[in-house]
Amino acid sequence: MKKLVVLMALFLGTSLSWQGKVMAKDPVEGQTAVETHDIRLGLVSLSGTPTLSGSYDLGGFYAMNVQTGVYYYSRHDRVNGFLRLPAFIDDLPEGTYEFGAFQGQGGWMAVSSKVVTIGPGMEDESGYVTLYLDIAWEE
Repeated sequence: MKKLVVLMALFLGTSLSWQGKVMAKDPVEGQTAVETHDIRLGLVSLSGTPTLSGSYDLGGFYAMNVQTGVYYYSRHDRVNGFLRLPAFIDDLPEGTYEFGAFQGQGGWMAVSSKVVTIGPGMEDESGYVTLYLDIAWEE
């Protein structure tokens, strides 16, 4: 019993200490390491104005790798239940992704998804790859 408790404590401690960390492996000979990029997400209003500020009825943003189906989710702030821009996806590996947003709790708006290939040289002067998704409709 004592051994089981010690093993569980060790397992939980190890699991919690690695939570949220991405381990980079050294590339195997003949392979190159995959570069990652920090993504900053904003919206384009119905009138065509891009913005990285404001609060919106969205659940959050996602990036789905179109080749592997792996999802990456944004980190973001909330103000009174609304998502505050900008939102961020950290350490996104290079590749082709469908970017989109989840509908918020009130269903007051929807955002069109967009497919973008993320690669070298896309960072702006602030160090982010900044993407804007179009608001499809809002009430």
